[in-house]
Amino acid sequence: GLSPVIKIAVDYIAQNYNKNITLEDVAGAVNVSPTYFSKVFKEEVGSTFIDYLTMLRIKKAKQLIAEGRLSNKEICNIIGYSDPNYCSRVFKKTVGATPTEYQFLLSAHKADEIMGG
Repeated sequence: GLSPVIKIAVDYIAQNYNKNITLEDVAGAVNVSPTYFSKVFKEEVGSTFIDYLTMLRIKKAKQLIAEGRLSNKEICNIIGYSDPNYCSRVFKKTVGATPTEYQFLLSAHKADEIMGG
């Protein structure tokens, strides 16, 4: 399991991933040095803070895209990226498709299921 410090950190990230949070912010929230936090986080979680934060944001973006109620620009804002172009690049690097392509793939897949494909 996770140590108490990392458990609190993971909760903090889950509540604040949509803000412009840094490693220093999270380390401060759990009262440890950024260097120590970075090392322990990677050891316990298995990824760096920034990779974990990105993964969380992209996971949320995918859920929001699947719901289909918001524009990609709005989704980027909601998950903590103020620049939609940067958001799109991060999404593509993580998912292998841009948010628009992902949306298209999802709707194509749904159409396939409806058509019995």
